Amino acid sequence: MTDATLTIDLDISQPMAHHDIPTCTIIWADKPELVGSQLNVSTSRRFGRGFAEFKHIDDRKVFIDDPYLSRTGFQSFYSATQGLTIERGDCKQDIEIDGLSLDQSILLSNEALGRGVPLIWANRLVLLFHFRSSATPDLPPMHDILGVSHCIQRAKQSIMNLRVDSGSVLINGPSGTGKELIAQALHKESLRSDQPMISVNISAIAPELVTSELFGHKKGAFTGADRDAKGLFEKAHKGTLFLDEIGDASDNTQMALLRALEYGEVQPVGGDELIKVDVRAIAATDAILEERIDNASFRLPLLQRISSYTIKLEALDRRKEDIGILALHFIRKHERDFSNHYDFAATTGMTSQLPQLLYAFCRYNWPGNVRQLANLIRQTLTDAVGDNHITLPRCIQEHIDVITPKKGLFKRKKRPRELSSKEIEATLIKYAWHPENAADELGISRSALLKRAKDDAILPNTGSFSADDIRTALIDHNNDKAQAAFALRVTPKVLTRLMNEHQVEVTS
Repeated sequence: MTDATLTIDLDISQPMAHHDIPTCTIIWADKPELVGSQLNVSTSRRFGRGFAEFKHIDDRKVFIDDPYLSRTGFQSFYSATQGLTIERGDCKQDIEIDGLSLDQSILLSNEALGRGVPLIWANRLVLLFHFRSSATPDLPPMHDILGVSHCIQRAKQSIMNLRVDSGSVLINGPSGTGKELIAQALHKESLRSDQPMISVNISAIAPELVTSELFGHKKGAFTGADRDAKGLFEKAHKGTLFLDEIGDASDNTQMALLRALEYGEVQPVGGDELIKVDVRAIAATDAILEERIDNASFRLPLLQRISSYTIKLEALDRRKEDIGILALHFIRKHERDFSNHYDFAATTGMTSQLPQLLYAFCRYNWPGNVRQLANLIRQTLTDAVGDNHITLPRCIQEHIDVITPKKGLFKRKKRPRELSSKEIEATLIKYAWHPENAADELGISRSALLKRAKDDAILPNTGSFSADDIRTALIDHNNDKAQAAFALRVTPKVLTRLMNEHQVEVTS
């Protein structure tokens, strides 16, 4: 009997060609299930209600179907040499792109797309235009690892690839990017998932306690050792030991770790025998360990021991397409923790300000990464409970004040509560009750202006108008709709809508 031999021919002479694809990601929408959906915009695209077929992370095809958005939307055109052009066309609704009002068209350079450019449409829909690698896997959420960016999708792919591999893993990325979350997922998906995962911040161990903490001690080994104690390696036997902040480990700690990982055995302080341990090491750091090796603050053999496989996480500022999914997760967590319910499709109140908040989030640089995002959402929603009004966190406002052009939704001179009723009323009169123009001059958002104006009885409740009120205003001003609208403290557009609703016609 001849042995069967399986031969696989792999042609690796030519590397796989990957390229960046101009992409649009939904950061915020009236329906949470749309958040994170993406659309390839390398060809001409029309964005309007019922148009633009987005692909959801779970492979469903979804559309923008917000009834408050017009079917006559805007269009995009991409040129590999110039970039992405956004054209308003016949769309009459407010559109702002990275602080600039869209008048006719705006060209987003390839460099700008590399950073990510946010767009807010009618203060309801927030989109991000950016590049997406063609090599990005399409994977659903995994153990609360959320995001559609190449970085996060590759991390999830790595976790799946390592399911049957017990080798050490190094997770490298800036502080606050979720390194421990990745470590937990690696453990849960591994063959060791039924065994313990022990986590320790290596940099926090005092040098004189290193050996005792890592390897344990025997009773009487030192003053205060009144009983035997297992070290972290023994506690993690057959499981996983997560070594956080490995880059800040002292030299003594590095030596102790290297020996234990190299030989798979530890010796408790005060003990005579070596104890065999079977531990999978997962280490994490925000440091560039190669640089620390160059300046002799980190040992090369330890790096080689802990980095059989490396997973790199990027700063949130470099993967802004994840902001919407992450924000939605943290808002939902706030709901559960505080029993507050947010109707994302609401047209009034605090929830209608969430699109503007997410638009501002996409314009921030996030030095604290995902951890900062979680904290700011919790802080913002907690502060909004009292007056049902969202105030942009100061750190984000100050950053946007610096980068925003002369006009923009969040270019604020004052906080809304610092404006007097007379100042608000005078500005609205100046602009014939058009809230967008008045808000821009006052330096606050449109929704904040409308809230103050209605709370202070500067603007009427249009639902209280009767047909007789409208007819009287028209008669008093000789059927001049502009003057009648001004007298009623509404815009001509609103007056036309009220006339249609009450079936009032202009008489000759």
